[in-house]
Amino acid sequence: MSRQHHQDPRPSIRTLLADPGVRGPLKAVLRAWTDRDPLDAAEDAGLLVLALERRVDGVERQVDVE
Repeated sequence: MSRQHHQDPRPSIRTLLADPGVRGPLKAVLRAWTDRDPLDAAEDAGLLVLALERRVDGVERQVDVE
């Protein structure tokens, strides 16, 4: 039975840092977190996503009210 090679669709840190379309603040976080434990960094990034999504939801609610 042969194993099929599937390319990982997730970008690598190296790819994101080299991409001119990626914003500076994200690149700064990637550089700062490069030496961290990858699991800890991923868990913290997940919490950051949740907090930012909540912030976006709050902004959208304010715009709907105005």
